[in-house]
Amino acid sequence: MTQRTITKKDKHAIIFPPENKAPYHTGNIFTWMGYFLSPYKWQLIAFAAWRITRYTILSLPPVLIGLLINAINDGSIHDHMNGYIYGMIAFAFLYLLFLYNAIFISEINFIERAARSMTIFSINHLNTLSMLWHESQGSGKSYNAL
Repeated sequence: MTQRTITKKDKHAIIFPPENKAPYHTGNIFTWMGYFLSPYKWQLIAFAAWRITRYTILSLPPVLIGLLINAINDGSIHDHMNGYIYGMIAFAFLYLLFLYNAIFISEINFIERAARSMTIFSINHLNTLSMLWHESQGSGKSYNAL
């Protein structure tokens, strides 16, 4: 199997965390998930912030419609008509942008790469174990655990 060189520009490359930081001392799933997600830490933080912002914007229409109805009822809309119109246009633009993003743009690319790195790491680790260990575990038991 040939190994290709991975550059920073290759956005679909699987990034492995440093092996010297592997938490071999524990079987805690959250520790291992943190280990495999560590190369994607900033993407994960940015994704969470983007998602919070997006769903905040997408959940605002009922509130804004209520505020608009109240402004119409008490007559204050006539004093600030341009502000309401520009605000509705800006909100509609943001709403459509976030709605497009929610429907058409893949969000979990780095999570899929982290899952692939976990699988490859596990298979490589199983390949480093001795044949005696594999025989003691029974035929195929260790690969079924993956």
